[in-house]
Formats: sequence, C-alpha cells, structure tokens
Amino acid sequence: VNMAAASIASRHMLNTNTRHHHHRFARTIRLGKTTSKGGIRRTSNDKHICHSFSVKLTHDGQTYELDVPEDSTILEVCNEQGIQVPHDCTMGVCMVCPAKLIAGNVDQGAGMLPDDVAEKGFTLLCTATPTEDCEIETIPEDEILEEVMQQ
Repeated sequence: VNMAAASIASRHMLNTNTRHHHHRFARTIRLGKTTSKGGIRRTSNDKHICHSFSVKLTHDGQTYELDVPEDSTILEVCNEQGIQVPHDCTMGVCMVCPAKLIAGNVDQGAGMLPDDVAEKGFTLLCTATPTEDCEIETIPEDEILEEVMQQ
C-alpha cells in the first residue's frame, strides 16, 4: 500500500458524514442551457466565446442535464446550479466526489486519481472537465477507494 492510498484510507475513515444514498426512482431535471455535441455558448459579457459540453449527471436518483463550459469542472457547475454532491478539497485529493463515466470522456486534470483507475471509467467531479458530451453517475466513496487501494 503506498502512502497516497494510506492517506486516502485514513481520510475516508474520518469522513463518514459525506455518504449519500441512492433513491429508487430517477427523474430528469434540466438545468441551464443544454447543448449537443460540443455546443458554443457566449459568456455574460458576450465578447468571449467558449465551447461547452452536455453532461448528463445522475446523482441521488435524479438525472441532471448540465451545460459545462470547457474551462469548468463538473463540480463547479453542480455548485452553481445548486446540485449538492459530496465534495471537500476540490483538488482531486480527498476522493469525496467520485463518479463513474458511463459515456463520453473527461480530462481528469491534476487530481491524484491513478491513470489505471481513471481508465476504468472512474473520475472525480472536482477535477473532471468534459472534453465531449458525456454521461456520469455519482458513486459511493467506498467504490473508488477499493480501486485505489488495489494499486
């Protein structure tokens, strides 16, 4: 077991209040402007044009359709839209905001998620920036911690 995994494991044992429960029935909630395949949106000052991607996020039995700008993380947009997903450090270290990529692709950024775990479709919402339209489902911390501990 490497030091990063030991640190993550000890952090996980101390942080029991961030667990979330999945509801039995899902519903779709549309937030913001949803675009298709790499849409384009204008910022509020309308001078800078940036690409955005449609992200279908399932969390706690609800499905949200988000418009995520190319320069934003999925967690940032969740926070802006009032979607309360568990998170803590926002730097990809604590592993409190894990998710599983169902379709599409994200840039994991500077987080500490090992490459081989990311290649299995695991991601951290705080550092995940979509590179195309995608579908993501939040998962319990334990699920990603098991993968990391196997390193």
